[in-house]
Amino acid sequence: MELVIVKGRVTLFVGLTQLINWGITFYLLGAFGQAIGRELGWTQVMTYSGQTLAMGVMGFTSPFSGKLLRHLGGKKMMASGIVLNAIGCLLLAASQGPLSYWTAWVIMGAGMRLSLYDAAFAVLVDIAGPSARKSMTQVTLLGGLASVAFWPVGSWLLTVMGWRAGTVCYGLFALMSLLLLRCLPDKTPSPAISVTQPTPSSCGVVDDSNRWSGWIYAALMALLSFLSTGISAHLPAMLAGFGVPVLVGTLWGVGQVSARLSDVFMGAKGSPLGLNMLVGGMLPFCFVFSLFSVHSTVYAALFVLSYGAANGLSTLARATLPLILFDKHLYADKLGTLLMPSFFLSALAPAIYASLLDAMGIYGTLLFSLSISLIITILSVALSFRVRYRQGA
Repeated sequence: MELVIVKGRVTLFVGLTQLINWGITFYLLGAFGQAIGRELGWTQVMTYSGQTLAMGVMGFTSPFSGKLLRHLGGKKMMASGIVLNAIGCLLLAASQGPLSYWTAWVIMGAGMRLSLYDAAFAVLVDIAGPSARKSMTQVTLLGGLASVAFWPVGSWLLTVMGWRAGTVCYGLFALMSLLLLRCLPDKTPSPAISVTQPTPSSCGVVDDSNRWSGWIYAALMALLSFLSTGISAHLPAMLAGFGVPVLVGTLWGVGQVSARLSDVFMGAKGSPLGLNMLVGGMLPFCFVFSLFSVHSTVYAALFVLSYGAANGLSTLARATLPLILFDKHLYADKLGTLLMPSFFLSALAPAIYASLLDAMGIYGTLLFSLSISLIITILSVALSFRVRYRQGA
């Protein structure tokens, strides 16, 4: 009984760190972006270049996260990331020009990689192995509420004290979240376990030599991240172009949280492969709905709701697929290396989608997105066949 209680506390506290640190980093510009641009005399492209830079830094630092987990342990690694987030927020509050602004985002980018979902998932797997799946799902529920919590908080801080003092408060929120990490065990992987000669996975599916499956996984996650970041960045403008209420965009979060809740209610019993196939099967239908969304609130709502659900499930697939592809002790290393392309494409996605919207319009951009979703479907099927083939071999 005591073990269950401890696991519950770990899940809750790690989830709260995600809620806070997603809110103060990834969603910071949603609250303060326009005010920053107005005060510094910048365009929105210049203002959001900081977040783009941070995503790029996440990609460059990603391969080192697994090594840091082994050397520092999960608690110290996440604490380091949270401290970097706090420093980034404080530097951002003091920034007066592009150089100091970009420096703040570079630091925050490193902090985000060491403290957000992928780092938290690696810590949970390090503690519990493949049985960490349920905890992962519950953590994403809290992390998914970051925008719901911090956009209003940021808006209030902006009104009361301005964006600079508000960003200082964000940095203090980060430091406060360090207290939540006290629940994590001071644990490092056993030195007796070689990372080059993994023990058999407790899932018993695929060994580390399965490079093709790893590459397919990397391509899948890169394309999913590209779509998600590009669509979410321009969703309000797309909805306005459809001629439907922009309020429909709130269904994104509803779909995302609802899909994750359904996974919790099912006890996270579905296989990661099945989850990935579900995402791959849903995406084309989401964009078919989008093609009929012009002046149709119903189709626009179906598009946003279904895509939000698919996006919510894709986060779970991103976290759980490596559990059946690789040994537990390789999880952090493999995740760090294979997710590099997803961070780089995420960084480029808003700018690429802006160019597509200018060149092709909303309808052409959605057709492009539909074609990407079909490639994702093909890759999902290919990964499923490959893993099942190796299971039967």
